[in-house]
Amino acid sequence: PLGRLVMELREDVVPRTARQLRDLCCAEGGRQLSYKGARFSRVVPNFVAQVGDLRGRGAAAAAAAALPPENFELRHDAPGVVGMASATELFLTLAELPHLDGHFVVVGSLVRGE
Repeated sequence: PLGRLVMELREDVVPRTARQLRDLCCAEGGRQLSYKGARFSRVVPNFVAQVGDLRGRGAAAAAAAALPPENFELRHDAPGVVGMASATELFLTLAELPHLDGHFVVVGSLVRGE
């Protein structure tokens, strides 16, 4: 691996989404669908860095994609916010992006990158 992201997930606000993201990140239970080995698929300066379009990696992604957004309580109010672009795609904000509020679920924030 080229690096590692350490995130704080807000399970107190978005418990289902946080658990889903943790499972994808940790590949718990030998899951085939995970971010292990995934790379940033898209980086747009002053906008977002997106990771892991996993839709092609198994049926679990299709099932997860059917889940509606949990809520929009947290905001895209700083660089380093972790949001979900879809059920299997996460993104990191590279700037404050209030126009994303109400469209994508914020699940946490970046603590550090290694």
